Amino acid sequence: MAEKKPSIWNIRRYLPEEKDVNTVDKQGLTKIFQAAQKGKGSEMRTLIEKGADIDFQFQRVSESAYSLTNPLGTRPEFAEGSTPLHVAVIHGNIDAMKVLMDNGAKLSERDLDGCTPLDRALEKYIKLDDEKTMSSPEEKQTRAVKKRDMEHTRYKVISKLLAKNGAEAHVFTMPEKLTAEVVKDDDIALFTEDARAERKRRFPRIRIDF
Repeated sequence: MAEKKPSIWNIRRYLPEEKDVNTVDKQGLTKIFQAAQKGKGSEMRTLIEKGADIDFQFQRVSESAYSLTNPLGTRPEFAEGSTPLHVAVIHGNIDAMKVLMDNGAKLSERDLDGCTPLDRALEKYIKLDDEKTMSSPEEKQTRAVKKRDMEHTRYKVISKLLAKNGAEAHVFTMPEKLTAEVVKDDDIALFTEDARAERKRRFPRIRIDF
């Protein structure tokens, strides 16, 4: 039987072989950092299956070079020593957090600022809580205000999720009102994949091109 020739349409044939999943790019990041930053849970699971180091700590490179994945040559916004869990928390990606936590990521690893993932969550929650407290009840419910309130809830959920699973904070103190809510899971359900899919189904975005 004649050997089957590879199809010319198989693009993978022309691409370079895939590098090790823990190879550091020109920003000092491995692939799992990028997946955590973008909240790609399924991609993270694949990377972990291939041996990705879920506790790899970011080290800043001397120069942030331009590339296809970084066309502006920008530097990562998180501190050196951050792990993928720090990054998922900072970018508010709860599904990415769950993937890392389910696979045994260290919950209380500190970055070079001394902050754990829970510290980073509390840092954002406390800032948003202060903004919400200072605003008046009559404040107009603009899109920006609604977005802030959703982010406030998001970081409350992230803080609770980390604390409930045994994460520790070393720089920030969890507010008492938040500590009392750690055992409640009602708002955590707002940010699951099923809940987001249901919101998209019920309230689809309508695009209008002029």
